[in-house]
Amino acid sequence: MKKFTELLSTILGLSFFAGILYIIYRVCILIFENFSKIDINIFVAIIGGTITISSFFITRYLERKKTIEFEIRNKKIPIYEEFFDFYFKVVFKRDDQELTNEDMVNFFRQFSQKAIIWFPDNILKSYIKWKKNLITFSQVPNADLKEMILNQEEFMNLIRKDIGHSNKNLLPGDISSIYINDLDNYL
Repeated sequence: MKKFTELLSTILGLSFFAGILYIIYRVCILIFENFSKIDINIFVAIIGGTITISSFFITRYLERKKTIEFEIRNKKIPIYEEFFDFYFKVVFKRDDQELTNEDMVNFFRQFSQKAIIWFPDNILKSYIKWKKNLITFSQVPNADLKEMILNQEEFMNLIRKDIGHSNKNLLPGDISSIYINDLDNYL
């Protein structure tokens, strides 16, 4: 039954599309057959009006699209800031600010939900890759620190790109070198 419904929907859609194409074809034929009978001033007015109306709708569409992108970006920035706050709390932890396993699990549980909702595909994949790499790094004694650092750099670069930075002058390791003083020893 489902295949029949899909087939019927496809046939109806193609029929509708073909009907629109036929109407456009007939209008074009009508215009070209009567082209010599149309006053040039009317023709210029029609072209000018069409361009004006088209420009108006295209501009409105692009403005609306830009507004939506801006609103989405404004929703994502606090989530990115939340991640970096936690990340640097872990990296720069002091003895009196010990994070428990439960704190970490709670953070990742809540943050992963936000990541699923708000992250674009490429950042979500990078987050998943980084998280898997983090788990491997914490469980395997001789895990590759270089791979871990470069993986988190990739994730951070994608976040920066998503909020509007170009990252074109950043080399691998540049971001990590801000908070890892002896980074050259690891890369």
